[in-house]
Amino acid sequence: MDANLELFIEEKGLEKKTLSRIAKGSFIFFTGDLLLMFTQFFTTIILARTLEQQEYGSLSLALSIYSFSSVFLGFGLGNMISSNIAQNREKRQFDIVKRFILSYSKMLIFLGSLIFLVFITFSFFTNTINANLTKIMSLSIGCYIMLSGFRNFLNTIFYGFTYYKIQIILGVTESLLRLFIVIIMVTFINRGLNSTIILIYPVSLAIASLIVTPHLMKILSTIRTTKSAPSSIWKKALKEEGFWITIGMPLKQLQAQLPIWILNHNLGTKSIAVYSIAESIFSIFSSILRSIESATFPIISEKSGISSKETAEIIQRTTKYAFWIAILLILMGWFFMPYFINLVFSSKYSESTKLCQFFLFRLIVIAFIMSQRPLLYALKSQKVLFYKYLISSFSVFFLMIVSVSKFGIYSTAIAIIITGIVQNILHWASITKLNSNFKINFYKIIHFDEYDLSVLLAILKRLGFTRKNISKIKNNISNSKG
Repeated sequence: MDANLELFIEEKGLEKKTLSRIAKGSFIFFTGDLLLMFTQFFTTIILARTLEQQEYGSLSLALSIYSFSSVFLGFGLGNMISSNIAQNREKRQFDIVKRFILSYSKMLIFLGSLIFLVFITFSFFTNTINANLTKIMSLSIGCYIMLSGFRNFLNTIFYGFTYYKIQIILGVTESLLRLFIVIIMVTFINRGLNSTIILIYPVSLAIASLIVTPHLMKILSTIRTTKSAPSSIWKKALKEEGFWITIGMPLKQLQAQLPIWILNHNLGTKSIAVYSIAESIFSIFSSILRSIESATFPIISEKSGISSKETAEIIQRTTKYAFWIAILLILMGWFFMPYFINLVFSSKYSESTKLCQFFLFRLIVIAFIMSQRPLLYALKSQKVLFYKYLISSFSVFFLMIVSVSKFGIYSTAIAIIITGIVQNILHWASITKLNSNFKINFYKIIHFDEYDLSVLLAILKRLGFTRKNISKIKNNISNSKG
């Protein structure tokens, strides 16, 4: 940024360092997510083109069961534990750090073993409960759950000790290994692929976890001789911070998986395949906005206790820029989506094209909601998030049951978008009640002001535009406003 922009930002109350941190953090998270997305996307392409629609639908159903079951591994407490580890590490209270690590590991071992036993039992009755699932699928999901507990532990510790690069390496390595194993299996295995393909998930995770384990041992060696703090500290944190998170996470996952289960019940596994392809493509677009949320999460938490005015400005600006990014993504996606899906997945997934086009409007919902979760955490109002997940689950269920017979696969878009609007209303009503300073000014969302002009010019400068070109753009914008 040049000196004029820095001065302008400081005068407006939003420090240059804050804006820079959001931009850099968003880029880091987006780069990591993008690498994961593309490797996962290529894996999806190969599976979708190799397996029959019914086989791919069965695999998606198995992974849906895994996704829901994995919630019970840690009940979404990872971020809370990482935060406590980082905070006490900075205070050099390593006894508390060790207590959180020990208690969290014990919880994951117990819950992971319990869920694994459930899936072993389930495997004996698989064909009776659902003919689309095989015994090997059930056992593979159980193993995947166990290994996911270890991955949760790794990510939580690495995040608490700010080993961000190792986190990215773990995720990307797992995804790359999965893609590699899929290629090997598709190339050399011809029979029984529909039931054995599920093995790529636990195998790739096991290898990736072993690769980064030395970094975990390095961290644990620093607290090996430290005496652990009493367990009462862990119990207190669970009671005060974790209760609403714990009971809310299963509802959050339930809301995400309801469309798949309702489609399977009403339209069959082929509809799940269509929905899964549309959702996987949409996730690439939404990852851009999610990366902004990830970057602003800690910044909102730290600023909210210092300056409500600056926090409100961060929320207003990030919501504004996310909104306009969403509009751009919708326009690009709407026109290029048909060609892309037909080229990559073939014409048999033509329904996924229309569904994903409708899904693009969810980006506007995400643009407004992405700053709400960090703010509710900062205000210690996880209770609102619990009620959001509860209401949203009922909303998705009701809207899909009512509309699936008439609109078919497109009922998912109707249910998810309307539910997203309800979530926004609930969030902002709650936030405004807690602190009226955080109310969003919708006029400022669509109004291009001097601050936005300064940010745009700074970006153009970073992209290599000359002073002459930047001055010309600035004059054109000023004249158009005049």
